[in-house]
Amino acid sequence: MGSKGSRTRRASVLLAAIVAIVIVGGLGYAFLMVVGQRSLMTLYASSSEMALHTAESGIDDAVNEINVNVDYGGDGTGNVSGAIGGGGYAVSIAPPFQPQPQAGGEYTLTSVGRHGTESRGLEVVVAPQNLPPTTFAAFGANGVDMDSNALVDSYNSTLGSYSSQVVNQQGAQPYANANGDVGSNAGVHLDSNAILMGDGIPGPQSSVTLDGTAYVSGSTSPASQPVELPPIQLPPEALLPGQTFTAVGGSSTTFAPGGYHFTSFDVESGASVVFQAPSTIVIDSFESGSNSGVTLDTTAGTIRVYFTGEVDIDSNSSVSNSTQDPARLLFYITTDNISNPNLEVEIDSNNSLCAVVYAPNARLELDSNGHLFGTVIAKEVLIDSNFEIHYDENLVNIVIGTKEYKVKSWREFTP
Repeated sequence: MGSKGSRTRRASVLLAAIVAIVIVGGLGYAFLMVVGQRSLMTLYASSSEMALHTAESGIDDAVNEINVNVDYGGDGTGNVSGAIGGGGYAVSIAPPFQPQPQAGGEYTLTSVGRHGTESRGLEVVVAPQNLPPTTFAAFGANGVDMDSNALVDSYNSTLGSYSSQVVNQQGAQPYANANGDVGSNAGVHLDSNAILMGDGIPGPQSSVTLDGTAYVSGSTSPASQPVELPPIQLPPEALLPGQTFTAVGGSSTTFAPGGYHFTSFDVESGASVVFQAPSTIVIDSFESGSNSGVTLDTTAGTIRVYFTGEVDIDSNSSVSNSTQDPARLLFYITTDNISNPNLEVEIDSNNSLCAVVYAPNARLELDSNGHLFGTVIAKEVLIDSNFEIHYDENLVNIVIGTKEYKVKSWREFTP
């Protein structure tokens, strides 16, 4: 009896153990299935997030291309593709990018990012921001000072030469049109006999000061808000090895269209230099001697000149724009001669320049008896006696300057 009962108890224990093993095994399998499913879901979620981040990286690359205006992939500026973090992206732009669009200039970037088996899409609209204020004949953030007998007026280069449009007169002073606005985030000052044919627009808390017989044809009401002068973004040519160039007296040199970087550029008296468009030129130090000639041949396009140091255009020298279209000759000056007064930024007397001049860090002095056809925008502008600025009204229709494209709107879509 004892032996039989013992065998029965052992069988019961064995059966219970087997049942327990089956139960534990089943629970373990179920646990592993849950964990595996959660891991798989986490993997999918992680891949989806990575695909979105990859699409965002593509947008960043495309915006960078259009901001520096460099087509790194050779497939059109703003069209980019690449691999990142085990995934990839492809971005297209519409309409095709143009480096100098008409005012407005928005673009749609469509980016698809992929990671593993997951894809995410982004559609982003970018627009130019922080553009230099080319609606002014002269703008000085910290002030504009017009000396005696200085003149500011306007004309339209699409209608012919300035001289052909000089059909009006203020007192004894002939002028063309009265849209030559002068603005500042601070004050605007006119010395006796200075004439401003346009609006004088001081900063929100400032005013226009008129001495003696100074005259403003338009409004002198202050601006409602200050105008931002965005920093200049140097082009890729700034990374080229710099070369030193000196044009000796009596010599003649022509530079073909292209990109150039000069650590110093010196044109001695009696020398002549020609740059052909389209060209982008970076100059760290520039000086043109009296009776020298620098011709910017803009017949075939635009020439952009970036000055990063001293700029000295001596009296009676010539820096000419062959087409007389200021929108085709753009001078960007990064020099800060306010913090460092030893750096000279000056257009000396008896010079005539047809260009857009943008110098957001500089105190720019326009010496007496000269002419500027176009616009000048600087930290401070000093217009010496008998200097004349003739604003080209056509500049109001063109986006000119250092464009920084930023995201205006975005949406996600399913590729």
